[in-house]
Amino acid sequence: MNFLKETYSESTFNSAPMVGVQTEQARELIERNSQDGYIVISVGRVSKTAEADNGRIKQLAQRIEQEGFVYTPLFEPSQEHEDIQDYKTSFIIYAHDKERKARTMGELEKLGESLRLEFGTERLATAGEDLLGDSLKGAFINPRPQCYSEAHLRHLKGEIFLDYLK
Repeated sequence: MNFLKETYSESTFNSAPMVGVQTEQARELIERNSQDGYIVISVGRVSKTAEADNGRIKQLAQRIEQEGFVYTPLFEPSQEHEDIQDYKTSFIIYAHDKERKARTMGELEKLGESLRLEFGTERLATAGEDLLGDSLKGAFINPRPQCYSEAHLRHLKGEIFLDYLK
């Protein structure tokens, strides 16, 4: 199970399972990209339908892309519904762009505040905090792309993902 269809496109055929953030590949990806700084924001479920919430998540990802930042989506098991498996969507937004050109933490903080006001996001962490500590122990990231075209489309949208060639 993964959330590629819900957050990006219904046309993807990638059905690989999500990857735990505590795996070596995921830790390396996050540590390498968070060196210039980062914020972690969470998108709470506010609608009565999954479709409406997924629409908000897509809009948020588009907004991050429009501002020129890159991100890794996080999926954390939610404590809200113990009888069903539900995930809360968060984003690690890194302080650089697609070409790895550094952006300032001030720009990133400004984006975080703007997203909070527009989407009601909650800030979970910022640079200087232990990003891969116990708070993200049960979290997952999207699986690696299964082909070049999927990798290219996800890159264009600003996602930082596991290398699809490994």
